[in-house]
Amino acid sequence: MEVQIGGKSVSVGNLLVIVGGILAIIAMFLAWSVWSGGGESVSFAGTNLMNGLTIDGLEILPGDQMSFVKFMPILTLIFGVIAIIGAILPMISSINEKTSSIICAVSGLLVVIFAVLFIIMGSGSGLVTGELYKYSIDMMIEAGMSIDAGIGCYLGLIGGILALVGGGLAFKDNM
Repeated sequence: MEVQIGGKSVSVGNLLVIVGGILAIIAMFLAWSVWSGGGESVSFAGTNLMNGLTIDGLEILPGDQMSFVKFMPILTLIFGVIAIIGAILPMISSINEKTSSIICAVSGLLVVIFAVLFIIMGSGSGLVTGELYKYSIDMMIEAGMSIDAGIGCYLGLIGGILALVGGGLAFKDNM
C-alpha cells in the first residue's frame, strides 16, 4: 500500500517507520527513570542518565556507578535515526527497497529491545553496578521508594514497535 507525497509514492510501512523513528528520538528527551517516595517524585530524562543522576546540583548517583542501562536512551535515539534514514533512502537514492526495509525493521527491533531492557533492569538496583549503590537503592526501595521506567522509555518502545512493524510492511510490499 502506498501514499503520494510530493509527487513520490511512499509505502505506508515507510511512513510508520518515520513516525516510529521520530517517537524514538523524542523519547530521549523525556523521563526514562522516575524516582518516587514520600509524596515526592523526581524524573530523569534520557539525556541525564549517561552522566549520572543529580538533584539540585547534588550528585546522588555518579555516572561511573551506573550499569550499561544508562546507554539505552542514547541507543534508542541512534537507532531511531537509523530507522528514519532507512525509510527515507529509497525516496532520495537508488538503494534497494528490500535492503532499506530490513534496516528499518532491525533498527525498530533494537529500539524495542533497549526499551524493554531498561524497563526490566532500570527499575531498582539494576540501574547501578557498585555494591554500595545497589545496597543503598535496595534499602530505599524497602523504605517505600520506587524507581520506575518513565514515559520516555515507553514512548521509545512504541516508536520501536512502529518502526519494526513498518519495516516488516515495507519488506512485504517489496517482495
